[in-house]
Amino acid sequence: MKPALLLLLAIVSLLGTALAQTDTPPPAGPVVEMEPYVVKGDRVLPPPEQWQYVKVPALVLSRGNRNILAPGYELLSNLNASQTKVLVGELQLRQFAATYLWPMLTQTLPRTPVYVVADMGQQRSQRFQHLTFSDTWEGERIVANDVPLAPNSFNSSRDFGARGAQTFAAEYGLGEMEDTDGETGISTDPGDELAALAERNAQRYVEDETVIKPLGDGYVVLASNGGPLAALIRAGEPFAGAARPSEERFAATLSYELNLYALNSLPHKPPAWFARGLSNLLGSTQVSYKLIQFALVRENLAGRELPKLSTLLQKDGAFTEEESRLASLFVHYGLFGDNGKYTARFMQFVDRLGAGEQPADAMFREVFNMSVRSMETKLAVYARDMAYFKSRDIKGDIPTMPAPTYREATQSEVARIKGEVFVSQANPGKALEELRIAYWRGERDAPMLAMLATLELQIGSEPRARKLLKALLELPVPPPQTYIAAARLQLKDITAVKTPGAKLTAGETSSLIGALSGALAGGLTTEDLCNTLAEIVLKSDTRPDANLLAFLEQASKRFPKNQTIAASIKSGMP
Repeated sequence: MKPALLLLLAIVSLLGTALAQTDTPPPAGPVVEMEPYVVKGDRVLPPPEQWQYVKVPALVLSRGNRNILAPGYELLSNLNASQTKVLVGELQLRQFAATYLWPMLTQTLPRTPVYVVADMGQQRSQRFQHLTFSDTWEGERIVANDVPLAPNSFNSSRDFGARGAQTFAAEYGLGEMEDTDGETGISTDPGDELAALAERNAQRYVEDETVIKPLGDGYVVLASNGGPLAALIRAGEPFAGAARPSEERFAATLSYELNLYALNSLPHKPPAWFARGLSNLLGSTQVSYKLIQFALVRENLAGRELPKLSTLLQKDGAFTEEESRLASLFVHYGLFGDNGKYTARFMQFVDRLGAGEQPADAMFREVFNMSVRSMETKLAVYARDMAYFKSRDIKGDIPTMPAPTYREATQSEVARIKGEVFVSQANPGKALEELRIAYWRGERDAPMLAMLATLELQIGSEPRARKLLKALLELPVPPPQTYIAAARLQLKDITAVKTPGAKLTAGETSSLIGALSGALAGGLTTEDLCNTLAEIVLKSDTRPDANLLAFLEQASKRFPKNQTIAASIKSGMP
């Protein structure tokens, strides 16, 4: 078993690579040879959908002796070409700014691309039955029962207390911000559209005093259901009489939601007021090709009656608008007030509250050398004297971003990316329907079939899943997702012939872990993979070695509510 375990750990340590770029419309992946599907009965397929496909490469940025990887995007858009390019250009600017300013947050994001659907018609779309079903497919009943939301699921439409305060000041580089020098290892020739976007952005940030702030709930919904991150951008007019938001605001909102997800993924949970205040500051980051401004706030609180800080410190959510403003003000002061005088002590204060201490007045005096009441007075002055408008500015030319791919989407890509969004939103039945429609049309792209096989195994038909997986495994390089589903079937087949309670042998265990290594080699560390590995450990007569145990412990931090992973760690302890 040891060679397979070493391979497992070696693969986990690898950074993902940047996505390939091309201007031509090649197939999204190898085409799998499967017999054609013949429409029978009264099933009527909907017309093919037309979307633009955009592949935004991952970004690798050097910070000191570290290489930080920011995940790329795979995006479907039915905006016009100009609007799509503006949206993508803004996403790349914010991808760079987030990676440069807070690498700790970027490193918590999955290394797989973020799947995005920017849909002009989503606001007005109605649920309708795509198909008129006959009873069977290849002699089997068509079923697609939805499964419960994963315990570790994330959905940005729900309010939550974000996690993560430790080392925040250091990771932000507060007190040591320097101008970018352009030497980041990123070198691609800018296209005409990006050059025009750069000029427009530079002018906008000189003349426009209006900060681009994230939109309210519902415009952009980012979700993860134990797998990749996926986002739906409702890009149409939200309701009668309301102006359609700009592409800049959609990009700012998606970037904001990614930061919230990253905060929520860090291991230590800070107080709710800190999460709310910091997320507001993150959301106000302004980016152009000449300037990054972090924590630039344009809300003058002079003349407002601020809530009590003592009340805010006790709250665990459900903030009023004024309480959210006070949270932003207090966090801003803790990080920047009096030229950063309180930064280190403020972060210690946050950590202590996160560890369970109560914000008693004596503790507050110990940290800030003033009472809570005195701090309230201080914050009122801080808002009135405009110090709250202070930001951390980084000036200099931002390097040219890697060139995205723009082309018409294949029907396989439409089904796969929309499927990822449906799965993330806990609607796998809808995802399975999209993928089946593409299959029935004759689509045989390997990544799409790998997702179809996974969902057929989970909620559809095991015989169909086996048929698809057999064809996929015959490819020279199967899609990474194939290996997880194949390992689950292999585990099922092995245990089916054993007597109840019999354990996996060392050879069987090694074979199963080796199969999962194929998924890890492709950059997948989903909950499904980690849960499958944990099941193998629980059913094995071989105690996991230190390397495998360390991997499971990391998985338990990422998926803290997964009881199978927790049990596998406990079973492997001496």
